[in-house]
Amino acid sequence: MAVREIRVFGDPVLRTAGELVDPAAPSTKALVQDLLDTVQLPGRAGVAAHQIGVASRAFSYLVDDRLGYVLNPELVETRGEEQEIDEGCLSVPDLGFPTP
Repeated sequence: MAVREIRVFGDPVLRTAGELVDPAAPSTKALVQDLLDTVQLPGRAGVAAHQIGVASRAFSYLVDDRLGYVLNPELVETRGEEQEIDEGCLSVPDLGFPTP
């Protein structure tokens, strides 16, 4: 499909609640492909649907050479020791912070 432009801080879609994604909808296949294409550019580990202008609960990732996507994510459990890492966001360029 296409590499999509990343929306940056100030874009209204970044402040919009995400809609549930219907995995069977024809539009979902196109959304997923755009997310996967967009995350594969150098320096990217994850891209959320909002970051490409779609207010939906979906994201793609490319971590340790593993490419994938998640639809309608829910955080149900965390465990392990907290570790501090440098974290940034494509929608807030040129800023990064040590984050637990």
